[in-house]
Amino acid sequence: MSDITNEDRAAWAEAAIDYFVEQTGQDKLEDDPVSDLIADLGHWCDENDIDFLAAIQRGIGHWKAETADPDDPNRIDIMPAVTVRIDGDVP
Repeated sequence: MSDITNEDRAAWAEAAIDYFVEQTGQDKLEDDPVSDLIADLGHWCDENDIDFLAAIQRGIGHWKAETADPDDPNRIDIMPAVTVRIDGDVP
């Protein structure tokens, strides 16, 4: 079992967001750097032939699994299925 906590994960994310707002000139509290960073990660995935929606689905699944209450008797120890749908996209 890993000693990494969700507080560690949040600190890593904050460091990434701090760097992102420094590079873009955004205001961390006034602007929406999380959404903008997610969009830019999509552009990066496009440039690197990575399935962005699949990565988003996996990321949300990881987040959900990591935030599950370990004392919940109904907890499932596998990553949940996540679906991302963009209205108007043609499959």
